[in-house]
Amino acid sequence: MAGPKIDQKGSRRTSIDGDEIQPPFDAMVTIRLSATAAVIEDCARLMLSEGYFLNVTELRILGFLNGCPSASISDIARHLQVDKAWISRRIRPMADRKLVTRKNSLSDSRHTLVSLTAIGSEFYKRVMSDVMPHYAAIMDGIDGPLLLALLEKLEANVRSVSKQLRKSSIKSRAIGDD
Repeated sequence: MAGPKIDQKGSRRTSIDGDEIQPPFDAMVTIRLSATAAVIEDCARLMLSEGYFLNVTELRILGFLNGCPSASISDIARHLQVDKAWISRRIRPMADRKLVTRKNSLSDSRHTLVSLTAIGSEFYKRVMSDVMPHYAAIMDGIDGPLLLALLEKLEANVRSVSKQLRKSSIKSRAIGDD
């Protein structure tokens, strides 16, 4: 007796009769990615909280500032795709620890500019030297550029579906209001 057939992309399974077989819920890519993301986040929390007292967003802020001399809170939020208020709340304790400096923009007083201090730069380098062996272990045997390309495509697909769902949700609410 032959088993289910899988197409060349490995995405469509059919029974012997040609009927499509849905994968088990836990085998769906989106579910597996979500579960994997939770484990990765837990690893990051364990790596960063022990002795560094950082969260993932704070490390991302340090990494972003490590690559540019100064940035507004709005620019940091936009680049990291994190809420501006959340970035602002994370910057305050980082400034208290002397990892970053905050100052008002000379060109627009509504903007706060953030810069990495020398202490922040050294701190970032030390954290990254401790984190990189774990990152290498996570990426072991994985083609990094291919994974990044796949993630970019997946992110684009997810944004498109999200946009469609939001559009249909707005329409269904409008219809329900009649």
